Amino acid sequence: MLYLIFAIVFVVLAIYLIKQNKLKPSQGNESKKHEAINTAQSLIADPDDHSPKDNPNQALHKRTYQQHQTTKNANKPKNNSKPPKPISQPVKNLPQQKSKQSFRKMAAIWRKPEDSDTCYRCSGTLTTETIELASFKYGKIQSYVQTSVWACSVCKYVCANESNITLIKKQAPGCQFQINEWGVIPKIMSPVIEPKIHDFQWPSTYAVETLKPGNKSDGNRFGLESPLHKLGYRITDSNRTKRWTILENEALPKLGLEKIANVIATNVKARKRQKGGAKKYSHAIYEWEYDLKKLKDNYYKRDFQWPTTE
Repeated sequence: MLYLIFAIVFVVLAIYLIKQNKLKPSQGNESKKHEAINTAQSLIADPDDHSPKDNPNQALHKRTYQQHQTTKNANKPKNNSKPPKPISQPVKNLPQQKSKQSFRKMAAIWRKPEDSDTCYRCSGTLTTETIELASFKYGKIQSYVQTSVWACSVCKYVCANESNITLIKKQAPGCQFQINEWGVIPKIMSPVIEPKIHDFQWPSTYAVETLKPGNKSDGNRFGLESPLHKLGYRITDSNRTKRWTILENEALPKLGLEKIANVIATNVKARKRQKGGAKKYSHAIYEWEYDLKKLKDNYYKRDFQWPTTE
């Protein structure tokens, strides 16, 4: 009887163990299915939230994506940020433009000897002064040259020594300056007044050949009516250097090239027309023609008909 009870109990336990072994695989499958459903739901909620254990590539992609988002958010300007205010600087006072200083405008100056310290006209003291000296070309004012000269404090007599005159001529090459010799008292000593557009005398058609050739006592000089003679231009008691200085510094600025050429040519023709004049005045004729040719070579620009001496 006891053996029978043990046998029944053993059979019941065996049946129970067999049922338990059958239930374990099904529960494992259900738990796996449950985990798969949870994983799918988590992927839908956050596609970047993957476990690095399940997929290492997904973990690397997640870190790269997070770094990109961090950089993007850092570069993105904040809405509450305001533009910086410009730095206000104190306005400096602009330098005032200096008014252009005006100097005396002069048409002529005088050549001062090196050993002269006082004015020969009034014995006044000579002081330095800056002036604007007119430069001439073909008898017309071309421009003004600013230079330092000596001026009398009493009579305003203006002069310059030889070194200053050389510097003045270098400032306007090709132009002439009216430079008088020391001791020549000018008729009018006043600043130059600029001529207006229509402020000139229209040339007349008078025959310049009617100038008197001069009498026998005149020798090789021009007649007293000659404008060149009034400026000191003559053949007697002179030389080519002195004559050329007068022509360049006095005659050209005052008379102009055309008038000078006509006066010299007329004088030559008048001497040649005299009976025996070509032989008698051969030296003067030769010097006049020399000066005439030099004027033509240096200053003639074919702007008028050059006169002949025949």
